[in-house]
Amino acid sequence: MYSLLLGLQLFHVLLLLLHDWMPLGRLNDLRALREHIPSRELLRTTLLLTFPFALSLALTVHYRHLGLPPWAILCDLLAYGLMVAMQWRLWWSPYFYGTTQERVIFYKKLFGHTHTFLPRRNGIRPNTLNTLMHLLTVGTLLVLLLVGHRSGLL
Repeated sequence: MYSLLLGLQLFHVLLLLLHDWMPLGRLNDLRALREHIPSRELLRTTLLLTFPFALSLALTVHYRHLGLPPWAILCDLLAYGLMVAMQWRLWWSPYFYGTTQERVIFYKKLFGHTHTFLPRRNGIRPNTLNTLMHLLTVGTLLVLLLVGHRSGLL
């Protein structure tokens, strides 16, 4: 279970660090991103968003032979839980329940040329890369819940 957690966390941190900076074919559109979000703001967002998950990964590596202490599991659950809530608010709530026309236009500008496999709903089509990242976040949260349960914390 610990190796699975470590792998998921590593993949998550790498995606957070690189998905807005490295060309990934039709999975991202760096030109549109740079056109609408200044590089300085994007860098700040990348670093702030990645920091708690990089710290979580570092703790998992540090405690790999001992098992995560309860306080680290709780911090990780909080970080991944907040990320799931943020992903729901930014993508899935607008997709299922609707959003402002401004957000629809903004999403089309940033993600309109990226790959997607979901049908359009309420003007929104979550792209494949974001959908995969969201599934990864939920998967990591579920593994953390299992780790917490096995450690007697939950």
